[in-house]
Amino acid sequence: IFRWAGAGACVLWAVGIGWSVWLPGTREGRMMPDGQEQGVQAVQLLLSDGSRHELGPGRLSGSIPGFRVDTGGVIRQEAVASGPGGDTVRYGEIMVPRGGEYRMVLADGTRVMLNAETRLWFPEAFGDGERRVFLEGEAYFEVVQDESHPFVVQTHLGEVMVLGTAFNVNAYTDASVCYTTLVHGKVQFSAPNVGTVTLQPGEQAVVSANGTEKRTVDLDEYIGWVNGVY
Repeated sequence: IFRWAGAGACVLWAVGIGWSVWLPGTREGRMMPDGQEQGVQAVQLLLSDGSRHELGPGRLSGSIPGFRVDTGGVIRQEAVASGPGGDTVRYGEIMVPRGGEYRMVLADGTRVMLNAETRLWFPEAFGDGERRVFLEGEAYFEVVQDESHPFVVQTHLGEVMVLGTAFNVNAYTDASVCYTTLVHGKVQFSAPNVGTVTLQPGEQAVVSANGTEKRTVDLDEYIGWVNGVY
């Protein structure tokens, strides 16, 4: 009995040493190489004059009228008043590829974090009316409060109207459901088939062609991606 117990202890000791040596190597083998975690590359900015610009570290192609890029790679839209004939709004477009993320600041100071495979159309100059942008994909917004100029995010399933708040919209066009998650403030989601849904902080509107559902959620599960947490 003692001989077998001793032999068994030796085997367990050897297995434990082998496991401790092999496991760290396995973990390292699954890690992404440095610089590939965020995957920000080939972000495209298209303007109404037909010009196209590549954004991202080391990818800015010349100066962009009406924009500047800070040292952190965030593109900032300069505040430009709309000219004569303000009824015509010219829109720019920013496209983030698969595996990418990008941050931008609109002319009114609103901060936007764009997730992968996302397209955002935004006014090149804000007029006297509402501040309306169009979204395909997912984006996190921190809206500057301006009660006289409501901020509206238009998606393929409806629109989100806010005065000043932080919220996340997930509205990919290849998905049949749109998720609007409110962090703080107050927003309203409206669509022809569901009417208007008002959200309080910590609530989420789940909207599809079949109707809508309002529920309380764990915010970290839906906005953690903004801070690189999945």
